[in-house]
Amino acid sequence: IPNFWFAVLLVLVFAVQLGWFSAGGFPGWSESPGGAFKALVLPAIAVTVIQAFTVAVFFTHVKIKSANL
Repeated sequence: IPNFWFAVLLVLVFAVQLGWFSAGGFPGWSESPGGAFKALVLPAIAVTVIQAFTVAVFFTHVKIKSANL
């Protein structure tokens, strides 16, 4: 699944349906540091989760390949 599709799914679930995060906008650090941090959590998760799975799959294949030598 591409990163942008995963990000859209996260926004649909956690911002639109559950209302835990905002679907867009950034309140700014001076107005609300907690709100600014909360606005950055969902994009950070969207970027890192797919990359972490990609790295995990890569290292799993390397481990299996090295074990079969």
